[in-house]
Amino acid sequence: MRYHMNPILKKEMKRHVRSRHFFTGLILYEALFAFVSAAGYGGVFQRSWNYRIDYSSAAYMYFVLAGILAVTVMLMVPLPAAGSIVGEKENHTMELLMSSPLGIRRILTGKLMAALCFAFLLVTAAFPFLAMAFTLGGVEKRHLLQLLAVLFIEAVFLGCIGICFSAASERMDSAGMWSYLTALGVCIGSIILEAGIYLVCHSYGTAAADRGRLGGFMLLLLGNPLITVASLLAGQMGYNEKFCELLTALGPVPEVVLDHWCGISICVQVVLSSVLLLSAAYRMKRYYK
Repeated sequence: MRYHMNPILKKEMKRHVRSRHFFTGLILYEALFAFVSAAGYGGVFQRSWNYRIDYSSAAYMYFVLAGILAVTVMLMVPLPAAGSIVGEKENHTMELLMSSPLGIRRILTGKLMAALCFAFLLVTAAFPFLAMAFTLGGVEKRHLLQLLAVLFIEAVFLGCIGICFSAASERMDSAGMWSYLTALGVCIGSIILEAGIYLVCHSYGTAAADRGRLGGFMLLLLGNPLITVASLLAGQMGYNEKFCELLTALGPVPEVVLDHWCGISICVQVVLSSVLLLSAAYRMKRYYK
């Protein structure tokens, strides 16, 4: 059976790979990971002359590199997705695109995958450095596969944010600005909000009974991609109890949510991604009419 690539994805990928910035960014990214890995993994063998090797450092390097990957996905996905549909409007090719045999579903899928491809390439390029932790011990093969799956879901969620604003905007600069602001608000703003509530409660000496009612605010972090990756890494590194203590800083959180935080968070973000794609499809139908 012959596989037919989405024509939108094929067109966008050809445009990307013909750009010098594509290869320049990839080379600089690989150089950054090589430098961080050389500095970090060098500490694993710093005691080799004494016939002792600090293998625990390999697990910490896995944690650091995985965090860099999560931040990379957050920074690299929203902007290309934000310019995917609004760019067709500015180039006056939206009518041609909508009148093609491709349906709205295939158009949105192609645009989304094109926005995700460069981020996936960066993640794939960084995996050899993560695999070094696997060979040295402390990290299992399933940990790498779990990390890859979670990063894929987070990239889709952030890409859907960009696609939604791209379909709703008429100018590329406004679409990019709102996409980045929303992504930063979801990933960082929610953390700042929870920290602000915590500081206010402790500054004014809020009673423990009153603070216990604020635990529900922590459920807002279920939509935070960075917290989802952090929960996965905390479970893999054996810091799940400390992670749960942070989540219950404002008050009690349902035990079932704490025990399955990563899975529930993924489900929440998948639902949000579906809602954002439906909203983008609705906006495109209105534009066509």
